[in-house]
Amino acid sequence: MKDKIWTIEFKGHTIKVINKLSFFPPKTSELLEIDDVMIKEVKGSMFRLNSTIFTRYDFSGKEHEVEARIAQKTGSNSTGCQVFIDGEFIGGDECIQYPDPKKIEEQLEKGFLRYFVTTGILTFGLPFGIIMAVINKSDPLLTMAWKFVFHAAFFGLAMSYFTWRGFKSRRESRDSA
Repeated sequence: MKDKIWTIEFKGHTIKVINKLSFFPPKTSELLEIDDVMIKEVKGSMFRLNSTIFTRYDFSGKEHEVEARIAQKTGSNSTGCQVFIDGEFIGGDECIQYPDPKKIEEQLEKGFLRYFVTTGILTFGLPFGIIMAVINKSDPLLTMAWKFVFHAAFFGLAMSYFTWRGFKSRRESRDSA
């Protein structure tokens, strides 16, 4: 599959973010290159909802924090990227579905179980459970209710897990820089 590449100029330097997708084996990886030198690579699962590359880099004698955020573009099925230097947006796509970094830290502090109950079930599980209940509307009421609960809980748990892994990956990326 063809790589998706974003190129941004910053004070005479070329910053390139490359998103690689492989179906065999199913995986993704994101690379950060500055002036055609690979600085950092983040490998992960195809099921990851977002990714972060975070590093510090010396641009002409001054060190800056470089952060690339990769997520789905808002209102699209394609992947988008935003690049930040010292917390300031310098290029990439205008709108991506990347969670607010402050809210990510708050969620991580509160723990996975709370995230699953307050966000996973409500945001992911209930809509999926409703869709499945409508699809299975010919089932007896009690069977439909059990299927609704099962689908809502299972899908909410699965999506919470994938989102949570993305949150932890972001934190680990920042901590290792």
